[in-house]
Amino acid sequence: MKKLVVFDSPLLAAVSIDLPSVEEDEVDEEDKSEEDEVDEEDKSDCNLVKAFGRARNINTLTLLGYSLTFLGLSGVPKTISLIFNHLHVLTMAMDFDIDKEIKMTLCLLRASPNIEQVEIIGASHKQQEVVAEDEFWAEEGDFEIGEFWALQDFLDLSKLRILKLTNVTVTRQLVDFMAFLLPKAQQLETLMFNVAKPIEESKFRKLLDFVRAYTQAEIIPKGNGFLLFIPAL
Repeated sequence: MKKLVVFDSPLLAAVSIDLPSVEEDEVDEEDKSEEDEVDEEDKSDCNLVKAFGRARNINTLTLLGYSLTFLGLSGVPKTISLIFNHLHVLTMAMDFDIDKEIKMTLCLLRASPNIEQVEIIGASHKQQEVVAEDEFWAEEGDFEIGEFWALQDFLDLSKLRILKLTNVTVTRQLVDFMAFLLPKAQQLETLMFNVAKPIEESKFRKLLDFVRAYTQAEIIPKGNGFLLFIPAL
C-alpha cells in the first residue's frame, strides 16, 4: 500500500484497518530513516496525518496487522496538530520490539485526549533471535524504567478507564511500556492482561509483584493472564 486516506462523514463513527503486509521497498526505506527525521515536531506530511487528517470525529479506531508500521514509514512526530477529540476506543496490533511502532502508539495516545479504552494486541513483525532468558526475568532489586521510556514526553491518560494487553510476550520492552503508562492512568478501572504463551509460576508471581507496585488493585488470575479491578479512590 502506498497511500491511505480516510474521509470524514457525519455518520462515520468507527474505522477498522487491517494491513496484512507492507511493501518491501517501504520497509527498506523505513530502516534507512534517521532518528532526527522521525522525531520532527509537527510532521504534517506523515502518513498518520495524511490518513486521518480528514476524519477527526471518529469514535472507535482499530489498527491491525502492519497498520502502525505503515503509519510510521514517513516519520513519527513528537507533537502533532491532528487531535481526535471524539476518539474513545483505540485497538492496535503492536510489536514491542519495533521502536517506531511504540512511538506511533504514543503519538496516537497523545492525539486522543479523551481516550477511555485502549487494547494493544501483541504482534511479531520481524524475525527475532531466540533468547533463553529475557533481561526482565534476570534482573534483581528495584525495577528502573528503560532509557527510551525515560526520555518520552508527557502523556495525559487521565480519562483512560480500561486497558487491555492481549496475546503479549512478557519482555523488558512490555514491562517498560506498562511502567510508563500505569502511573499516567490515574482513573484506570480495569486492566486485562493475557500472555501469548503460559509462563512459569515464579515468573508469573514476579510479574504480579511488578504490577502491584504501580496500582492498588484486586488481581484475579484468568486463563493465561490476569484481570485487575482497580477500586476508585
